[in-house]
Amino acid sequence: MADDMPSVRLLQVLKTYCESLDPLGISDLRLALRSGRYPWLRDELRHVLDHDLISEQQWTFLLGEAGGGQQSDRRRSLWQALFPDDRYPPTAP
Repeated sequence: MADDMPSVRLLQVLKTYCESLDPLGISDLRLALRSGRYPWLRDELRHVLDHDLISEQQWTFLLGEAGGGQQSDRRRSLWQALFPDDRYPPTAP
């Protein structure tokens, strides 16, 4: 993974499973993670969040419109849904 941009595989997984934070997609991804698929996802997503490597426009593309909430709230919800036992990583200032 390049240090200054998210990997294509991360973007593909997020777009495939997490669009609109669909509960069925999130559930499918959690099952995939538990079965050992995408072992890199936690570290790559944490890196992206820690270093704010995805723009607001890209997050909107990946997760859909924020509705009444902020994209940062949606990112937190995504992290907590996928990794409920792991503290949400802070984003870069």
